Amino acid sequence: MLSASHIIPFYETFNGKKWEKFNSEKVASLAYARIQGKAALVNHFQNSISARCQ
Repeated sequence: MLSASHIIPFYETFNGKKWEKFNSEKVASLAYARIQGKAALVNHFQNSISARCQ
């Protein structure tokens, strides 16, 4: 189970780190999500798709 107490250590560990394992120049960049949770994300895209189709 995850809790909010995991956020800061995760951020400090991964933000700004290169993906060296994959021989890539990509750098991880973490940011807060505007939409939180799978249900909210699905709802957002269902609404955006139906709005475009009308």
